[in-house]
Parts: sequence; C-alpha cells; structure tokens
Amino acid sequence: MIDKKRLIGEFIRLACIGSETGDELNIAAYIASQLKSLGVKFTFDNAHKKAGGKCGNMIAYAPGSLVAPPILLAAHMDTVKPGIGVKPVIKGDIIKSDGSTILGADDKSGIAVIFETLRVLKEKKLPHRPVEIAFTISEETGVSGSKHLDYVLLKSRMGFALDDSVPGEFTVSAPAKSVLNIRVHGLEAHAAIAPERGISAIAVAAKAISRLKLGRISADTVANIGAFKAEGAVNIVNPYAEIKMEARSADTNKLDALIKQINETFQKTAMEFSTKSGDKRITARCELKEERLYDSFTVKNSSPVCELAAKACEDLGMKCRFKNGLGGTDANHFNKHGIETILLGTGMHNPHARTEYLCIPEMLRSAELAIQMLI
Repeated sequence: MIDKKRLIGEFIRLACIGSETGDELNIAAYIASQLKSLGVKFTFDNAHKKAGGKCGNMIAYAPGSLVAPPILLAAHMDTVKPGIGVKPVIKGDIIKSDGSTILGADDKSGIAVIFETLRVLKEKKLPHRPVEIAFTISEETGVSGSKHLDYVLLKSRMGFALDDSVPGEFTVSAPAKSVLNIRVHGLEAHAAIAPERGISAIAVAAKAISRLKLGRISADTVANIGAFKAEGAVNIVNPYAEIKMEARSADTNKLDALIKQINETFQKTAMEFSTKSGDKRITARCELKEERLYDSFTVKNSSPVCELAAKACEDLGMKCRFKNGLGGTDANHFNKHGIETILLGTGMHNPHARTEYLCIPEMLRSAELAIQMLI
C-alpha cells in the first residue's frame, strides 16, 4: 500500500530545503504546494508574531468519509543547526547526511509520513476519519510555535505528534520545563587598592551554585546550568554575574518547589555578602526570572488515543509499547489545550547531531500505522 520510492523521494526533497528555526518560510511554501496538489485546504495562524520567524503554523484539514471525530497529525517544520545545504546519502536501509550538517529527519520524516498517508488515503479511496494536520514552527527553541498556535482552528480531541524514534513505541508523557535567568548584583571596587569595599558577584554566584543540587535530582526531576557570564577586568571586583539554567520535572509541584528552592538559595547566599560604603551597608542581591516553556503531560494507557494506537499495532502484527518521554514536544501544548496527544515514531535516530540517521523500514511502518489509525 505504501509507495516506498515515493516516500523516500519525498523525504529527500524535504531534507534539502533549509528550515532552521525561524526560517521555515521556504519549507512552508513547499508543503503548501503539496497540499494544493492533494486538494487539502490549509491556513496559517500568526504564531510567528510571538514565536518569531517569517510564517506561522500551518493548519490543514482533510475531510473523512467515516462519521467519526477528527484526528490530529502533527509535525514541526523547523530543524536545529546546522541544517542548511543538507546532502542526504542513502546506504541500504539508512539515510544520513554527508556529515557536514544534520539530516533533518527530526522532523521532516514526520512531514513525509503525513504526505504519504494523505496520498494513500486518496489513491486507494480508503474510508477514513477526518484528519486535521498541524505543521508547526519553532519547535526546536522551546516548543514556542505550538505554544502560540491558534487552537480555535483545531477541533480534534486526540492526536499523534510524528516526532519520535521507533514506530510502535509511543511516548505518552513528558516533563514540564522552565528556563531560569538569574542575575547577581554585587559592588565594584579596585581589586588591589580596596577589595574589601567591593562585593564580588562571581563569589556570590559561585557559593550559591555550590549549594544547589544539579543533574538528576530525583527519578523525574533534573536541573542544569547552561551558562555563567561575568565579564570584567581582572583588577576590578566584578559587580555582575548572570546564570542561565533549566529545570524539568514530570511533576509540576516538584518543579515549582525546585525553582522556589533555587531562588531561596541565591537570596540567602546574597545576604551573606555585604560591605560598608560611606554611612550605608551594601548587600549583594539576586533576581530570578522564570519562563515556563511548557507544562508536563501524561496520557493514560486506557485513553482512547492509546487504545487506538494499540489496536492499529495489533492489526498490523506489531508490538505496542507505551513509554515515558524526557524532552518537550508539541504534544506538551496539545495536551494542555485538551487534545490528548501521544508521540508516533518515524524512524529518526540521533537527532540534533551530524550522525543523525533515518531508518527507511521504520519510516514505512510509521506510515502504515498512521493509515491504520485513520481507517
């Protein structure tokens, strides 16, 4: 039923279109041309006005012949860097880049599978459910495209984000994530003549960081410092430091408690650093700003979308497994907006690396699954 040569060719064409985050306009134009050829209507929202970039999310709708609620299929249009000038190389059942860039299977394999699904449904005249499709922007930078998606355009209450590895292994949960920006303010002074008149923001930040528990905090909670910035001359007590970090947890309450603890640690540490300036005593201070990029989600194995996935696997003679995820995807925002969404694998492996590759047999199975869940 699946046209292997066509599916591979579609992926290759998509992979060769540069679409790093914020520059999705060209691939959106290509997707639009393919939807028009299939007679599928589509529209754009204005998510880029908040998420950034040159175009919004693309929402498409293919009416079905079965009297059933619509199902959402989703894939993101953007890739990480370096994603310009991709040269796909096919070796046996594997597609890689030439090593100078990523491949972009994350998530162009998802787009290719959606196209093949629509083509097979049309060519074979298969009775199927109505299909809604979301081609999102800015997924790779905090999942901001789907965060600002115009959800009035979607009617589906269940869906599949084609943004995972092995078909048949469905991700049904993912943690919440917050990005923290911490600014530490000290007091500058000459480092040789009067160091005691200054407050080193670097010293404050270093001591606070030494008191934090980082890395794996519990089975479902992690924290990481990604950047520490404190530029200055070596003969000046540095008055400013900035720390950027992230925290994730499958339990929103745990995440809130962790962020509160991080803030309190910095605030209490700052109070330990002070100096007298004239008649005043100056104390170090800290500011913490949190941006919640996405909330956690968990879809129960007994939910309609999981039952649909399990039945499709059974019909195709495939093993079905439900697993917990570690990273954020568009599914985090879809679930928040009442669309029970789990992840469907497309055969992508080692995403975000020049060693990324796509397993062709798995991509074919992904298309078979997508079709089976719609008919």
